[in-house]
Amino acid sequence: MIFSILCKKPYLQLAYQNVMLMRTVFAYLAILCLMFTSCVQSECLLPLDTEIGFTALTGNSTKALINDGVLSNASPFDVWGFYSGDGTFCEFDSESNPNFMNGLKMEWTADALNSKQNAWRNRNNHYYYWPLSGKIGFYALYPSGISGVQIPEFKGKGIQINNYKVDVTNKYSDLMYAYVVGNSHSNVLPIRFKHALSQIELVLELEDANSGADLYVTEIDIINVDLSAQFNYVQTEIAGSWSRNMDDPTETIKYCDNNVLLTDVPLTYATAMVVIPQELKETALQIKYNLVSEGGNVISGTLVKDISSLNDEWEMSTRYIYRLSFRIDEDNLIPSVNVALSDIVSI
Repeated sequence: MIFSILCKKPYLQLAYQNVMLMRTVFAYLAILCLMFTSCVQSECLLPLDTEIGFTALTGNSTKALINDGVLSNASPFDVWGFYSGDGTFCEFDSESNPNFMNGLKMEWTADALNSKQNAWRNRNNHYYYWPLSGKIGFYALYPSGISGVQIPEFKGKGIQINNYKVDVTNKYSDLMYAYVVGNSHSNVLPIRFKHALSQIELVLELEDANSGADLYVTEIDIINVDLSAQFNYVQTEIAGSWSRNMDDPTETIKYCDNNVLLTDVPLTYATAMVVIPQELKETALQIKYNLVSEGGNVISGTLVKDISSLNDEWEMSTRYIYRLSFRIDEDNLIPSVNVALSDIVSI
């Protein structure tokens, strides 16, 4: 009552009107700020409701670390991301670098509180979200943090590993690569890996198990191979390419040193080993053995069998299965072996 009476005075009415005008001005400023913030977020490409996640796939016939064509949840990989407003990626050249992601480690997430569950994402850095427009091209390499090589470079719309080398201490660890394009319509983007290496599998058998002697294979080496090369993959190519570092490879890789008793039942000597795709030049299997006679005498020896005459190269994304059939000469207890290329499988 008192306030309404006071407001009838002219100077108080003017003050009241000024307060109401300021409130209106502040309201308009708040709306303008929200509009400006929206524009900034659009330009910064951060809509906070569609986080980027991946599901990783590969071929059905592959290494043991793959389960039913899906990358093992315990197997992280690295991702590089390139943003393109029109989706053509023509603005990148040989001097470009990733402008969205740069070799981020993607790990399986099944228990995230504020993130996409049951997908691969980056745990240790900031969350990454799909842009409101345009597309992102993702390059990926498995496994994460490839041992013994330089950080891959972006070269002319592609990934280049300058000096990849087969790790002889972990020669069953594969190298796989992928390229995929996505946008905000894909909450979890399927990313399909391809094998950059070849795989070698050796199947051993003894043709006659009644010779009265036991034959043990103790080690198999592959000699005259190239263990290092440069790998390139660009988005316009179906498959990557290798550039060899050696004209006449003379390196040796120990396939396996299991001490295995041979029988007439074929057995795989070890998990399929990976090798760099290459031409075969005097490439051979060097087989070490122990022959134990009925009296317990041990005869040790080495057999060398050329395999470059069976096929002239190992191609990418291919498993070569060699069958080694052993025989024992009962008269002088000397073993021999016949090597055949029994199967070639795309992986």
